[in-house]
Amino acid sequence: MKGFREYLALSDLVQIAILVVLTVTAIFIYSQAAILRRNYGFEIIRDLRDDTSAMHRELFAPNSLYERLRDGPCDTEGPDPVEIRFLTRSIFDHYRLYQTAARQSMITETEWHEACRVGRALIRENCALERFWASDMAPADDPEFTEEFNAC
Repeated sequence: MKGFREYLALSDLVQIAILVVLTVTAIFIYSQAAILRRNYGFEIIRDLRDDTSAMHRELFAPNSLYERLRDGPCDTEGPDPVEIRFLTRSIFDHYRLYQTAARQSMITETEWHEACRVGRALIRENCALERFWASDMAPADDPEFTEEFNAC
C-alpha cells in the first residue's frame, strides 16, 4: 500500500510540474505575440509611409493624371469623370488606411490628422477633383470618414 501512496504523491508532483510548464509556455507565447504584433504594426506603418511616398511621386510625375487635371481647364465640362473618380477614389482610399492605422493605435491621432490634411490638400488644390468631391459622385460608402476627411 505504501507504493500506491508514493505513486499518488509522484503523480501530484507531475501534475504540478505540467501545470508550471504550461503556464510558463503560455506566458512566453503571449509575450512573443505582443512583440510580433508591435513589429507587425511598425511594418504596416513603414509600408503605409512608403506607399504614400510612392503615391505622391506618381501624382507629381511629369504628365501624370493628377498634373494634367491640375493644369487643365476648370470649365464646366472638365476632364473625363471616370479618370477623376479613379484618382479621387485612390486618394480617398489611401488616406482611409491612415485612419484605420490610427484607430488601431498604430499611429497617433496627430499623424492621422497630418496625413488627412495632406490628402485633403491634394484634392483642394486641384479644381477638377474639388468639384468632383463636392458633387454627389464623391465616395459615400463611408460617411464618417468622409466627414472627418472634409474637416481637415
